[in-house]
Amino acid sequence: MLPTWCYFLWNLKIPVSRYPRSNKRDAIALVNSSGKTVTAVARELGISSESLRGWFRKAKAD
Repeated sequence: MLPTWCYFLWNLKIPVSRYPRSNKRDAIALVNSSGKTVTAVARELGISSESLRGWFRKAKAD
């Protein structure tokens, strides 16, 4: 069961990020500098490869 404040945020439609922006930037930089695939880096960091792939695509578009 989620804490009450989670339901409050859900009702307000306020997005709650699971990962801080600095972690996202570091993960994207690691993909760029390591020469490894997004999937390999995500596995090493213990995060979802789909999440990292989305961040990577968004960073490339910006």
